[in-house]
Amino acid sequence: MSAPTWSPIPRQDIPVFDTVMAYVDHWAASAPSRVAVTDFGGDSITYGALPSAVRRIRGTLRQHGVRPGDVVATLAPPSLDHWLTFLATVDMGAIWLGLNPRYRLDEWRSVLQVAAPRVLFARDQIGERDYRADIDSLTGEFGVERVPLGSGTDADDPPDSPDPREPGLLVFTSGSTGQPKGVLLAQAGLVACARIQAHHYGQWGGVVLNPLPINHVGCIVDIGLTSLVVGATQVFLEEFSPGTYIRAIEEANATLLGGVPAMLLYLMTDPGFWNADLSSVQRILWSGGAMPRTGAEVLASLGKPLHNFYGMTETTGSVTYTPPDAGVDQVVGTVGIPDPDWQVRIADPESGTELAVGTVGEIQVRGPGVLHSYLGDPQATADAFTVDGYLKTADLGVSNADGSISLAGRLRQVFKTGGYNVFPRQVEEAIEALPGVIMASVVARKHDVLGEVGIAFVTPIPGAPFDEEALRTALKGSLASYKIPKRFIQLDEPPLLAAGKVDRATLESLAAEIPL
Repeated sequence: MSAPTWSPIPRQDIPVFDTVMAYVDHWAASAPSRVAVTDFGGDSITYGALPSAVRRIRGTLRQHGVRPGDVVATLAPPSLDHWLTFLATVDMGAIWLGLNPRYRLDEWRSVLQVAAPRVLFARDQIGERDYRADIDSLTGEFGVERVPLGSGTDADDPPDSPDPREPGLLVFTSGSTGQPKGVLLAQAGLVACARIQAHHYGQWGGVVLNPLPINHVGCIVDIGLTSLVVGATQVFLEEFSPGTYIRAIEEANATLLGGVPAMLLYLMTDPGFWNADLSSVQRILWSGGAMPRTGAEVLASLGKPLHNFYGMTETTGSVTYTPPDAGVDQVVGTVGIPDPDWQVRIADPESGTELAVGTVGEIQVRGPGVLHSYLGDPQATADAFTVDGYLKTADLGVSNADGSISLAGRLRQVFKTGGYNVFPRQVEEAIEALPGVIMASVVARKHDVLGEVGIAFVTPIPGAPFDEEALRTALKGSLASYKIPKRFIQLDEPPLLAAGKVDRATLESLAAEIPL
């Protein structure tokens, strides 16, 4: 039985503009009555009303002295409010920064020390948490002016003409030291990557749910701007929970089911998912991690086209994409083929020499969305690139004979046990191939004799038995003995980061306390 096929939007049919606001104005003229953005269960705004709403926020920014190149921070859940502040900021050539509502005061301090925002849009309360004391501390300590979310001022002055080559978005990502690094992404790269993604999986006038945290490039680009360039409707969910997400699919008639793999796996373990009306969903996609075969097979049973793709914060958008008729083998075993606008190679991380097909090396890329720079860190910016201009991703991969790329883990996650290299993702895939396993995460912990050993955290299919010794025995037929984890720990609900990815740092802390 062949896999369902999705017909991509022809590249030449997607309008080409250099700035984000040009797309807002385009759809305001072309589809004024269509809903552009809505808060699930709350306020909405049409494309026709969007330009004036954005420019009222821009008037507020001008009133508070914001100029091109300044940083504008926003503390909010995914919402109409955050989207308006983003659009207004890039419209005037300033740089927008989303702050994660799940952070604590010291985490925000480490970000603001680098970002030095001129103003801070913020909500006083999100859910049960009151932010007023923390906001007062931040504004006082950093001299940043607080502006209430949703405030707008009429401005008669002509709009700025932002330079699309300059940064429009600032996203923080942790480096190898664990300290935040501010990734500056140019506005031209934002819209170029959104167009590429819209070609591969966009839909004219579709309806897309957006529960991702606003400090994540997935919220702003992968969902937000990709929806904008094709005139789709974004439905914001203040947080991800299976029950709310399932209800939103049904009530909003969402045309796309997507997220990072851990989010989709959580959905599949919720009984309500299998009773939900998914008839509006036209395709299923994921990125930002590996989908276990068991999970992909379950999703394939829904009869929708499956998509997997690869990118990172420093590439703005995705770089590789599985084909429109991808089967389970392709979406599990690969992240697809590089888009024609991107150059991708697998190289030796030390010498930069391109490696042969089938050889593990660093994924290095060159294309329209590579980071502008790391804020305030010219050395880190220089170190991120090879001498011939390729971005060093620190992701390990293998090129296949058909031109596709398979991921093999992260350079910094590879560990040595008894002098042998162990690639955690290879071990995870072997565990996930065993009956009764939905997902696995393998991390290293110190060992007095071997240096490091692997600890496997395993999430079984609900109701399936868990037997540590049986898992160990089963792996002897597929893995060398040194790759088999020292311990297997059942973990029904893996810890997740705000973006939905598995929190490996927490797992490493847990592993350090497990007796060997």
